[in-house]
Amino acid sequence: MIRNRKPLNRSVLIGTIAFILLLCLILGIAQLYSDRRMLYSRYEAYIESILHYVAADIDADDLAECMHTGVESEKYHALQTLLDQFRARLNIHFIYVIEPLNTEPTDNIRNVIAGVSAYEYENLADQLVHLNMLTGDSYSPETAGKYLKAYQSGKLSFFEEISQWGDDYTGLLPLFDSQGNRVAALCVDVDIAEIHTTLRNGILRWLGLILLLGVGFITLFYLWTERNVIKPIERLEASAVDFASKCKNQRDPEALVIDVPPLHSENEVESLSKAVVQMSEAMRDYLKGTSKNLTLPQTLLRKTL
Repeated sequence: MIRNRKPLNRSVLIGTIAFILLLCLILGIAQLYSDRRMLYSRYEAYIESILHYVAADIDADDLAECMHTGVESEKYHALQTLLDQFRARLNIHFIYVIEPLNTEPTDNIRNVIAGVSAYEYENLADQLVHLNMLTGDSYSPETAGKYLKAYQSGKLSFFEEISQWGDDYTGLLPLFDSQGNRVAALCVDVDIAEIHTTLRNGILRWLGLILLLGVGFITLFYLWTERNVIKPIERLEASAVDFASKCKNQRDPEALVIDVPPLHSENEVESLSKAVVQMSEAMRDYLKGTSKNLTLPQTLLRKTL
């Protein structure tokens, strides 16, 4: 039998596996973008609700006066209490009010007020922000540029920012006084590692499901192909090869019989096997007729002599 360099069963298996892997890749990327947009939209809605709730309790005129004079008012202290409560009760990284200044390497943002946790009050009291405190080199020019651009846009904005306090997804809402002047920016940070972890876990679960279904599909498709296509073709190939070996140096047409096992695949392979049998029978009948035509003149020649 001829040894095939690319057996059909191996080609089918490799092709099916390649198809499933490509399908996993395409669906994984599509699901990644879909989940990412959905997850970020959910966090944006969460951050936006906090920003608007807190902004409704801020007297921007009073806050502007505090920033101008450097003196903390009663409303400023009430705002401090509110921010501390939000910091303690909600799943956020930071909540604060700042004034973006420029994109210089240092002192590019001015602190106004920030929510403080109980731990920070007890252990980091000397590191807490205070009114009109400049941030030094805590924010890179690139990060300061994001704050400044969002602040100058005059509307709610979202962006990712990396600083010495961590990697966060930030929502920024500009605050305006009664004259319509920008005063400061109210910001909420959510730890982006949590977003990435949630996204990664969702993608892993989705890919696991796709791979599980893919393995099932590969198994069922391969078994079906093996039964209905590959095995019948292999049996037909064996019969054809055996018939070809019989035809070598064979002068007896009656010996040219192809032995094709019954194939009940009910598809093109079964039709092909019947066509091969019919072809061999037609070849045998043709050779029989040719043999008779060749022996007849010899008989007539003997009678003539």
